[in-house]
Amino acid sequence: MMFKLSRVSLGDYVCLSEHCEKLYKELIVILQIEQFCFSLFFIGDAMKAIWNKEVLADSDKTVVVEGNHYFPLSSLNMKFFKKSDKTTICSWKGTANYYDVKVNEQSNKDAAWYYPEPKSAAKNITGYVAFWRGVEVVDH
Repeated sequence: MMFKLSRVSLGDYVCLSEHCEKLYKELIVILQIEQFCFSLFFIGDAMKAIWNKEVLADSDKTVVVEGNHYFPLSSLNMKFFKKSDKTTICSWKGTANYYDVKVNEQSNKDAAWYYPEPKSAAKNITGYVAFWRGVEVVDH
């Protein structure tokens, strides 16, 4: 697993094995204590996003931010997605746009979100989509 620690204009990579969860937690505590302005991006294992027994996305190039796996847009099965009018604002990532998900005649409103033009601290998730509202994200 690869971890990327980035600041607004500076990025340093830190490679940690799967067995270094304790070190990762200690790193977060240190960064919080020192009041660094940072974002931590994880380049994860192969993941699937599943809802209503259908695979919405499948990728080995997800990026994890704040506990959410962001999938490359190219990994989405777009037949299940319809753009929503909803937007929200994150102070450090920018304005999020949403997708409604429809599978087997069931709808999941605003179940996926993305940042079309993220702020510089979140530039690593440009072109990536994350899920919530019952969408299961699992490794495979």
